[in-house]
Amino acid sequence: MEDSSDLSLKSLLITIISIFLVCSTTTFPSSRGEEDDDRFRECSRGYECGELRNLSYPFWGGDQPQHCGHPDFHVTCHSGNHSVFRVENGQYSILSFKYSDRNNTLRVARFDMLDGPCSRQVQNVNTTTSRYLQYGLDVHFASTVKNLTLFYGCKTPEAAYFPYKFSCPEKSGTVFYANDSLLESVEPNLRPGSCSEVIWVPIFPDALDKSLSSGDDGMEEVGRALSEGFEVIYSESEVCKECEDSGGICGYDSSTSDQYFRCFCRDGVTTGLCIPRPGMFYFLAFIIL
Repeated sequence: MEDSSDLSLKSLLITIISIFLVCSTTTFPSSRGEEDDDRFRECSRGYECGELRNLSYPFWGGDQPQHCGHPDFHVTCHSGNHSVFRVENGQYSILSFKYSDRNNTLRVARFDMLDGPCSRQVQNVNTTTSRYLQYGLDVHFASTVKNLTLFYGCKTPEAAYFPYKFSCPEKSGTVFYANDSLLESVEPNLRPGSCSEVIWVPIFPDALDKSLSSGDDGMEEVGRALSEGFEVIYSESEVCKECEDSGGICGYDSSTSDQYFRCFCRDGVTTGLCIPRPGMFYFLAFIIL
């Protein structure tokens, strides 16, 4: 026969587990009943296009519904192999990505320059990362990224200050280009408006080494540097990481007036963490008691 102390301990454990189960069903309610399970399944697939697989929150696109990511991170699949998203007034193609525990890495390239610097689609765009701070994402360029500056339609004698150039009939004849160090020596000699268009593009600095050292026509090397793209580092938001660590899928809900982030769980939608299914706790209680 069990003594009174054992019975009291079991009663206490049963009470604690019962309270937890009641709280679990009231603190984190399912907002849309059975449909919540659909959200978990829909968003667990990840975005796919060509060789790119399993790109996840805040990005979304393809067969995924909008609630799988933030509206400003919509990715579209061009020609079956180019995953493109818009930042400010420019479009960027995602070449690859790599997830880690703290920082994620995207390798992207200017979509309008994938065909080279002479493409008629080339335009000046704002390449910035500061706007993403409002989404809880700490986004910054990798330390290996530098700027390539392209000068189109420059007048004489300003053009004489550029040692590196290539022919580009589609963009007003000769195009001059410079890396960051060369630009410092060139800029003081340029008058405002002396070139019809000046474009800054992030690249890997070693991508132009051959062209800058040889002095040959650099269109091929510049085109290669542009197609190799550059890396952007971003850290996952804490609330999303906590959601994933609890077994959930990060999502978004723009139909409500409160915070838009949602954690899609197997049994419902929350603004915080997922909880184990009640059946698991009953099983644990049976083992313990």
